[in-house]
Amino acid sequence: MTHSKYKLLSVIVFVLISYNSAFCQNSSNFLLVDLPRGISVKLPKQWRLIENGYLNLMNTTVEANLNLNGIQIPDGKTNLIAANSMPTTTFASIKIDSIIPPSIPYTEVQKIDSNDLKMIEKIIQNGLIKVLKQQNYSLIEFIGCHLDNISNKISLVTEYRRTGLNGSVFVQINQIMTDNQEVVVTLSYREAESPIWKAVVKYIRNSVIIK
Repeated sequence: MTHSKYKLLSVIVFVLISYNSAFCQNSSNFLLVDLPRGISVKLPKQWRLIENGYLNLMNTTVEANLNLNGIQIPDGKTNLIAANSMPTTTFASIKIDSIIPPSIPYTEVQKIDSNDLKMIEKIIQNGLIKVLKQQNYSLIEFIGCHLDNISNKISLVTEYRRTGLNGSVFVQINQIMTDNQEVVVTLSYREAESPIWKAVVKYIRNSVIIK
């Protein structure tokens, strides 16, 4: 790469990052979505909502605040919302599932130590390899698992990189445990578009509230 091309590319990346930072600092670029089971999240305007059997939001875009918390959903695993970035030539996404009862009791999550995490990582990594293969993807890198705090609740966070239709994809799965449910927030974006979506995805994650 010539010096002039490298300089031009550096300027383009800098502009994208600066725009992205300004986008996230302006809360009017995001809309509040109140979901069933006491969950809320802020999504970027114009993101495309994906088919959901309970909420009937297929192929609509987020253009106004949504209040869906009055919808009654039976126990079990339920997808509450899924959305992709716009335009469709880009790729970033969020999916929120709720599981009743939680896969791990909250009291047990509080006891997880470093040895437990190592065992959990092995189980999850092996499971991902199988699941991704069924979806015609493959695992590029298993980054690992760690504990975090989302909405003042313990979360088991798994991060990995996988193949995608148009380049590698970064994926983060947040399993947020409460006394009565497990909320799974899955965030992903095409790595080539990291300057555009990385900060946006982080903003979405930080906006999750579980009452």
